[in-house]
Amino acid sequence: MREDFDDSMERQRQQARRRLGIGISGPCTFRNCDEADPLALHRSTEGVLCYEHQALQQNRPLLEKHHPAKREFEPEFTVPTFGNDHRVVTVMSNHWVNDIKSVKSSAMRISLARLCGLFDVLRQLVEKYAGFLDRIRLVFVWLDETRPEWEQEFERWRKSMDQRDT
Repeated sequence: MREDFDDSMERQRQQARRRLGIGISGPCTFRNCDEADPLALHRSTEGVLCYEHQALQQNRPLLEKHHPAKREFEPEFTVPTFGNDHRVVTVMSNHWVNDIKSVKSSAMRISLARLCGLFDVLRQLVEKYAGFLDRIRLVFVWLDETRPEWEQEFERWRKSMDQRDT
């Protein structure tokens, strides 16, 4: 029986934590970085760094070419992806890649791989930024409760900005 996706990802994260020698909340040691996903972390001489800060120290770009449908299925199609997220979505794709290989039609393999890759990217965005979106929602709740006229004020401000731009 195939391992559940969430169980598989947690197992991969536990293995990465053991490899790095960190606990549950061991973030990147680079100043002001809160990246804590062990799949995006690496041990360096400066401590534990996320992939992006390690890239900065080595004068490499933060953005990489990600193959959402996997290189083996669609080698020429890439999208720019931040290095930390690239590490995570690549691990995510390991969950479905063998299933896609068993599809006989090449066109169907590519289509399914694209779809699975898209879901991986969406899943990563939700996991990484859902807390931020919840904070934005709370800001609107707070505005509604403390400044009932905020929407009208915002519209006046926005229109004034539009007039400045013209």
